[in-house]
Amino acid sequence: MKHLFLFICLSIPWIAFNQEVLTVEVVDEVNPLVQNLNSSAYFLADKEKNHLAVDLVDVYTPDSTFTRKFERHRVIGGGFIRLLGYRWKSIDQTRKKFVGWVNKHYLHSEEDKAQFTEYDINYDLIPALDKYMDLAYNAYQEQLSMKKAKKKNQAGAEPFIYPSDSSDLTKYRLHCEITPVVDFRSQLNSMFYPVHRNNDLSKHPNFLNPHPVIGMYGVYVLDCNHTCHPEIHPYEWIWWLNLTEEKTSWNIGLMRDISNRFKHWSAAPRTGEISLPFSFPIDSENWELYIDHQMFGNFNPEGFKTLNLDGDYYDFSVTERRFTLNNEQLSDQSIAVSSNVAIPYKSIQYSLQNLVFDPSAGIVSGVLKLAMSINEVYTAEIFTNYELP
Repeated sequence: MKHLFLFICLSIPWIAFNQEVLTVEVVDEVNPLVQNLNSSAYFLADKEKNHLAVDLVDVYTPDSTFTRKFERHRVIGGGFIRLLGYRWKSIDQTRKKFVGWVNKHYLHSEEDKAQFTEYDINYDLIPALDKYMDLAYNAYQEQLSMKKAKKKNQAGAEPFIYPSDSSDLTKYRLHCEITPVVDFRSQLNSMFYPVHRNNDLSKHPNFLNPHPVIGMYGVYVLDCNHTCHPEIHPYEWIWWLNLTEEKTSWNIGLMRDISNRFKHWSAAPRTGEISLPFSFPIDSENWELYIDHQMFGNFNPEGFKTLNLDGDYYDFSVTERRFTLNNEQLSDQSIAVSSNVAIPYKSIQYSLQNLVFDPSAGIVSGVLKLAMSINEVYTAEIFTNYELP
């Protein structure tokens, strides 16, 4: 009994010491989107709010700008057809973030084989927010300048004029493509997003909606293998607010295109960070950010070093860490960051940042940052869990 008492006395300061403390700033007002971030009904009732919420997510890669202007098919004669103009042309040598709703998606049957090295999973995203209308419009202006565009006679029509309130925005689509790694395609189709026609958006458990709002990030290009139409190709970060349950969650993925067409734009590893907003009502308890790591292949330590992360980051070597809050009104609260599996690699880490407390709204909110370097693919679903009295 004496030994048990001694063990408890020694353990209490150790436990207290190992609880991380988060700085919380008191603010007068929190973005209404963040206040309602956990309610699927709030975003289902107003699609513009869904676009705005998905746009709250920030994504980054160290190679967001690059020097390579062109990429081409890596097949016999590929160098020659590039001279004839059959290639992908970077619009401004940057990767871009784009948020829109899915008008069409182009999937494969289970039996389909790659065309040469191509097995593209394509989504046509339609902009709804002004900044993404601008991005699409600017890309179509670039298309007009290309000899292969074959659109000169449409210069005074959509999408080659700036969209108005009465415009058909489906004409301002941004075509988004990637060929994901072979060994993960069936898992992606089952666990993350549609790849095969047997599980399209209307059936897929992460969507149950043929026209969801999705965010994508990748190389901003013209595809001059056709008519130099605008694309995000390849897209690498992809994310959306999952509205299939009463409470929302975030689905996120980082992927590398393995078609060998983008030798310079999509070389291994793919390295980056995604920042996801979260919020908790203060009249709830047992706060938890739960990361369901779905699939991942080969983390890359050397790539991870290029992130130069700022702030306190933690790995997933344990399945739970608990963080206390340095605010007297929140002294009874803490945030647990939990995951479904311990990951014994240092090339995926997380941080909790920008925590704020709005007493009038009764909300504590912040940003979960996930940083990683992967050779093939990583996907996850992130849940904000709490219990109401």
